Amino acid sequence: MKKKMFWSVVSVLSIILVWNLYTIFYGTSGDRALAINYATEYVSEKYNLPIESLRTDEPTYNFSHGTYMTKVRNTKAQESYLINVKITSNGDMQRIEEYSKNPVRE
Repeated sequence: MKKKMFWSVVSVLSIILVWNLYTIFYGTSGDRALAINYATEYVSEKYNLPIESLRTDEPTYNFSHGTYMTKVRNTKAQESYLINVKITSNGDMQRIEEYSKNPVRE
């Protein structure tokens, strides 16, 4: 009985450890969704583009900087904008950086 309990606890702790390591190196799905929203709104406001004409790629997490990098595409003009979004632990946007040569022709 004690052996079963021990292995159950070890299994649960292992799952928690793997999940925490995954979120440290790859970010969370909630933060990815926020990064998509923040990047789309930023490009729409800065370049006066309708949100309906913008498509945002799935962001990748840059562990060394703690930012999500994504590409926002203007489907009508065939241009794209490279955006980095840093999100705080409570889901607020800390900062947005963009590639110096935005917009990029596709």
